[in-house]
Amino acid sequence: MICPKCGNEFEGTTCPKCNSPAILVNASDYERRRREWEEREKQKNSEEQKKQKNRDDVRRVAKKIADTDYSQLVSSNAGRAAGFASRNRRILAMAGAVIAAAIVIIVLINAVTASGKNIFYVSDGSSIYKGMDKNNIICSTDDVIFNYDRSCAYSYNIVGDIDRQAITGTMVSSNGRYYAAVMYTENNGGNNESAAVDGNDDAGYIGESNSTAVNGNAISTGTYTLICWKKNGGYVSVKSSTDKKTIAMVTDDGMLVYTDTHYLNEGAVGAEILGCYYIDEQKNLTLSSDMDEYAVAADNVIWTDSDGTLYRTKYKDGTAVRIARNVKKIYTRQKTYMYANVNGMIQTESAFVYVTQDGEYIYLDLSDKKNPDGIYLFTSASQTDSLVYIAKSGCAYTAGGGRLSRITGITDETVSDQPDDNIRKTETVSELASSSVYYSSDADCLYYVNKSDELVLIKNAGKAADISVSGVTVTSGITKSGIQYTAYGNDGFWYISQSSLCYCDGSSKQIKLKDDVKQGAVIYCMEYKNRIYCLHDGTLSRISTGGNVQMETGGIADIWTGRIRTR
Repeated sequence: MICPKCGNEFEGTTCPKCNSPAILVNASDYERRRREWEEREKQKNSEEQKKQKNRDDVRRVAKKIADTDYSQLVSSNAGRAAGFASRNRRILAMAGAVIAAAIVIIVLINAVTASGKNIFYVSDGSSIYKGMDKNNIICSTDDVIFNYDRSCAYSYNIVGDIDRQAITGTMVSSNGRYYAAVMYTENNGGNNESAAVDGNDDAGYIGESNSTAVNGNAISTGTYTLICWKKNGGYVSVKSSTDKKTIAMVTDDGMLVYTDTHYLNEGAVGAEILGCYYIDEQKNLTLSSDMDEYAVAADNVIWTDSDGTLYRTKYKDGTAVRIARNVKKIYTRQKTYMYANVNGMIQTESAFVYVTQDGEYIYLDLSDKKNPDGIYLFTSASQTDSLVYIAKSGCAYTAGGGRLSRITGITDETVSDQPDDNIRKTETVSELASSSVYYSSDADCLYYVNKSDELVLIKNAGKAADISVSGVTVTSGITKSGIQYTAYGNDGFWYISQSSLCYCDGSSKQIKLKDDVKQGAVIYCMEYKNRIYCLHDGTLSRISTGGNVQMETGGIADIWTGRIRTR
């Protein structure tokens, strides 16, 4: 028995170790409790052995996986699985194979997608080439139609024929399912009858039509016809009249946004209609019969009527929702943080800035459900041509009226918060020669051209909210063209300094591209795969980031990056 005092096990009635008092127990009860104790000890030892075995198995499996060549495991998994000794090994091996295969598939898909979006194309006006090699011809410019931002293009894919010579503009949805074209035909004998419309599109944006002009504005002497079609389908005539038509957007869901402009006899612009056409339903809808300004985004179109009312319409439902009244200007997104007062695309996000008749500047992101009414920025009576709004720093830069100003102390107050302008501070940074500015969010650098024709750099433009702004002169002799953005929304900008064409990627590094640049020449600059491509007066140059010319070719009309699908 076990001594209750010292725990010693002994036989008899007295513990020989501690001489504890004699305890008399029932012999049968003692034997029962002894057997129970022995069974518990056996079970404990068995569980410890199982735990140790499992730990050893896990170590062996982990070592096996670490030493395994997964490329072989993926390819021979089915044959080897039958030879695995344990279920744990089979499960782990199969999981490893699936994960490895999934990673390979994802990498391949991403590689294919990236390569499709990042191809550099060159056009001489009649043919499109991959890269600068004119032997690597892709197709004719007349064979494809571009989407709204030229990031992709597709072949016509239409049933029937089209008079290509009559086409003034085209557009395709980014997924290649929906197409639209504008055709212009001269009226015969004063009759407003257009030629048969059967078809396809030209390879680019809206061009000029065969019409007369007064004071630079077109007066139609013929008929404009807007048509649309689905891939490999026949065309549908959307609208036909003497009013000039422009395609604004063709969405992946089959919505066509267009404008219909009436010109007066004096050449002045009359009523301008903003409409949308649902291609699948063949339903035409007028959004505004007296549109003033508009901009298209990924999911919405926004516009103002002549009375200053700002609206938006979601492509999917076509319902017009009023945003604000007494709006006099829309500033659409041109690049990161940068806005300008022109019609066009709202890039990167559904965000824009509008200014009221009282000079209140409101930032509105249509995808921001937290602030559906927009964020109040500041109030200013000064003219603004370009605006940089850096939300994370609570500051903004405005350029216009020959002046660059900075506003600090901007918070996330909504329009309905009745913000206090006393917490905002406005200061004049510099007098300007050009109202074009450039801001790099990555480098937090702001560039502008002052009244002395000097290119000036402000470092930490967003972070220096509480200190006085001071700029560093980069170079002098900047021409009247000032800062020019790179082609088709690419990062960086170019400028002409003392007859030399220079490029900047947004950091403080400036690269000279060409000397003796012709004034008024058509210039495109863009960076692609650590090389700078410069198109000047029909000559395309490939230049290293160190400024060395690597290759040149002539007879080039356009350059861009994207993907072209001709099937």
